[in-house]
Amino acid sequence: NAEQISKDITLSEFSCYSQWGDDGIISFLVEYLRLNKKFFVEFGVEDYTESNTRYLLKTKNWSGLVFDGSKNNIDFIQRDQIYWRHDLTAKCAFITRENIQTLIEEIVDPIEVGLLHIDIDGNDYWVWRSLEINADIVIIEYNSLFGHESSVTIPYSPNFIRSEAHFSELYFGASLAALIELGREKGYFFIGTNSNANNAYFLH
Repeated sequence: NAEQISKDITLSEFSCYSQWGDDGIISFLVEYLRLNKKFFVEFGVEDYTESNTRYLLKTKNWSGLVFDGSKNNIDFIQRDQIYWRHDLTAKCAFITRENIQTLIEEIVDPIEVGLLHIDIDGNDYWVWRSLEINADIVIIEYNSLFGHESSVTIPYSPNFIRSEAHFSELYFGASLAALIELGREKGYFFIGTNSNANNAYFLH
């Protein structure tokens, strides 16, 4: 029952590799839901030492596909022991709504995954909107500074870089309300956020 799950997710928080308590939430969800598709896609992972899917890879024996826009970060991941010890594919790409579908289709076919995590500090709303992917769980970063009532996102720009858009680096992403509305259109049920109020969780 999705409504029952939504009452519990923050109680399950812990962190091993996630920046906040998302490792615990994700572990709880995949065990509670008994997912069969043990494959994840995550983009915006930097060097993958701090990530919301690394715990799944190392402790749950999931497989995955990760992207980052920095070649240095991807080289680091591919040299890490985690890369040969686990079934992980790391690709260098600057994600846009125009290229993400093709990038995933080159690796994943059919496009059915257990978990999709979008965290690119900018066009997150527009990338999710453009994606045609069947994911049991979607995690997407939102900008809590936009508030919880208004459905708002930054205008789409394929070259958006958060650090260049505004000196404060507070201008990025979309409000939680905008993502809930988009999720509903795509057939996803919003079940809550982490306690740090930066990642929203959806179930298909």
